[in-house]
Amino acid sequence: MTANTHVKLIRFADEGFLTKPYNTNFEYGVRRYYCHSLPFIDFEITNLEDTDRIVDIEKVIKPKINDEQWSGCFAFLNAFDEQLFETAMRFRKGDKQTIAYLLNNPDEVVWVRNTTHKGQLSSYISRTSEYFPEHDQSIEDYLSDIGHLYWVKMKLSLALKRIELGQRHLNWTPEWLSEVYLTKDQVNRLEISNSSNFFVNLKNKLIQR
Repeated sequence: MTANTHVKLIRFADEGFLTKPYNTNFEYGVRRYYCHSLPFIDFEITNLEDTDRIVDIEKVIKPKINDEQWSGCFAFLNAFDEQLFETAMRFRKGDKQTIAYLLNNPDEVVWVRNTTHKGQLSSYISRTSEYFPEHDQSIEDYLSDIGHLYWVKMKLSLALKRIELGQRHLNWTPEWLSEVYLTKDQVNRLEISNSSNFFVNLKNKLIQR
C-alpha cells in the first residue's frame, strides 16, 4: 500500500495561515491588508508547454471587496528564496514563518501565477475573447502588461513540476514561480507544523519536500 504524500506550504505572516477575502478592508482586523487588482482566470492548465492560449472573457474574475467566496491566503509551495526579502517580500521581512503540509491528492488544484517556468515573457493565457451577439462577432484582446501575474488553476502535482523546471531554467526561485493562493477550504485542511517532531507525528506517511 502506497503511503500518503504531503507537500510543504510556507507562509510569512505573524498571523500564520489566516484566511480572509482576496480583497478586504479593516473589517477583518489584520495588521496589514491589501487590495489586489490581479484577477483569477477560471481555467486549468494541464500542459506546461501550452502557451498563449485564448479564453472567454467571462473566465476572468475580479473578486469584489470582502467577497467571502474568494477567501484564502497566499503561501509558497515547497520552496522560497531568501533573497526575496530584499526585494518583493521586503514588507514581510521579520514576520513569523509558519510551515504547513497539504495532502498531495491527485485531484487537488491550486491557483498559480499565469507565468510559465520560462519566465515573465511567457504566459499560459495571453488573450481573451468576447462575443458580441448583436454583431455575431468575437473580438480578441490581450491581457494587460501584467497579465502574466494573473492567477490560473493547476493540479498540485503539475505546480510542483513547474517549480522544478523553473528553478532549473532560472537558477533561482522567483516569487511568481512558487507563490500560490490557497482557498479557505485548503487552509482548513492543512496540517500545521509546530515542532521538529512533525515528521514523527506523521508516521507511515511519506513527506515530499
